[in-house]
Amino acid sequence: MSSKPAVEHVEQLADWDCGHTCLRMVIQFYHNDSGSEIQQQLWSALQALDELSKSEKPLWTIDLFVYLRTQGVVASFHTVCATGSITQHADIEWYRNTNLVDDSTRVSELFKLAAMEKWPVQEESLSLSRLQGLWTPTSPDEFVETVVIILVDSLLLNMSSYAFSMLEDAGEVDTSRYAGHYILLIGFSAFRNSFMYLDPAKSEGHSKW
Repeated sequence: MSSKPAVEHVEQLADWDCGHTCLRMVIQFYHNDSGSEIQQQLWSALQALDELSKSEKPLWTIDLFVYLRTQGVVASFHTVCATGSITQHADIEWYRNTNLVDDSTRVSELFKLAAMEKWPVQEESLSLSRLQGLWTPTSPDEFVETVVIILVDSLLLNMSSYAFSMLEDAGEVDTSRYAGHYILLIGFSAFRNSFMYLDPAKSEGHSKW
């Protein structure tokens, strides 16, 4: 089986830059060749990411998608709302710390850009089984090098599946306390029946989900 260097974990520097940090991990993963041309591409991509970080505010997923496409990464975007409207988030407390009015205009323009460039944006929620399938090789010699940036509720991410199931069955999962957080899925273990992911909020290593 062919091999590829593992994705290097990067720790976020602030409480708002989990999206930026996931982008950095992806870019470093796809530009890990030692050739001078690849290294120049990596340097340019990281410079662009530094510019993106100057706003010092969280990114929307469309921001991440457009950045990756403009840096030559073959990526697709799956979202439950492909219209570019984010006003429905106004009722969620976590989003009240963002400037929804200004962000709404920018997000809408980015969706228009993606449509104009014919970048794949699909209005759907990926099931766990479809996510698992992303790391299923079609032949014994195939090495699957897929990584997935996914937006999760950080309050539930660190909760055991048993505890979450208990709360869900009791109807006590409080969606109003949602706290968005980006993590990077890097694989799925059929043997352990769990996803492997890198959490930029942690200091090192990968976790199982």
